[in-house]
Amino acid sequence: GGCMIIRTAVLFCFAGVMVCAAGCRTNSISEPKQIVLGEVPTLMVPHTAVPPVIDGTLGDEAWKDSAVIPVLFPAWKTVDTGQVAALPTTIRALWDKYYLYISFDCVDGDIYCSGTQKHDDLLYQQDVCEVFIDGTGDGRQFVEIQVNPDGTNLDLMYVFTKEAEYTEEMRLTKEICEKDRWQFIEWNAKDLRTAGKRILLEGKTHGWTVEMEIPFRSLRFDVGGPAWGINFGRHMRRKNEVAYWAPV
Repeated sequence: GGCMIIRTAVLFCFAGVMVCAAGCRTNSISEPKQIVLGEVPTLMVPHTAVPPVIDGTLGDEAWKDSAVIPVLFPAWKTVDTGQVAALPTTIRALWDKYYLYISFDCVDGDIYCSGTQKHDDLLYQQDVCEVFIDGTGDGRQFVEIQVNPDGTNLDLMYVFTKEAEYTEEMRLTKEICEKDRWQFIEWNAKDLRTAGKRILLEGKTHGWTVEMEIPFRSLRFDVGGPAWGINFGRHMRRKNEVAYWAPV
């Protein structure tokens, strides 16, 4: 099988991806160092012949051969402070012909999730994992997928009506966000599947997991095209912390 190369770029708040035909080693791990603006971290994501079961349980054989991101970093960090998120998060990634598979393993002894949230509610107001994806890397359209500990999801699309403009810190300008960024929460990723599960150890809450099965056909995914944008994040509301793979 081939491999998908996931790279961070400073397009919006996220990363870039290309697909290659060359083989790649399994268990590829992104180095757990602070990501700095201007750097381009790379993650080699293996193809899988047998997809994981999307049930919130991470014991599937497929995940043993996945690419791994071992830590996330506090949002808004733009310098190499060495600081990592207060609560550990491990992210894994795989793909096949039709889907991108993402899992989150989140340590947290005090989960904040009411159990009453529904599809397309504002899930980020409680604990949530999220992925941002720009399927063509042109910086003009991206989707956001959030999943909470119950497996409930929020999927939405953003479209920019002009070329993105950035501040010196490489954040989108206020004018762009207010006038030329359009959010469509009514958009749904057809055939998207998500699951979440709380983890208990010796009768105590230890954390929670998320699995996502994201259909390429919902993403304007350009196989063999230019950079493909992506970022991974987690909201930890009890800690009042948001953490990402790459700077936002």
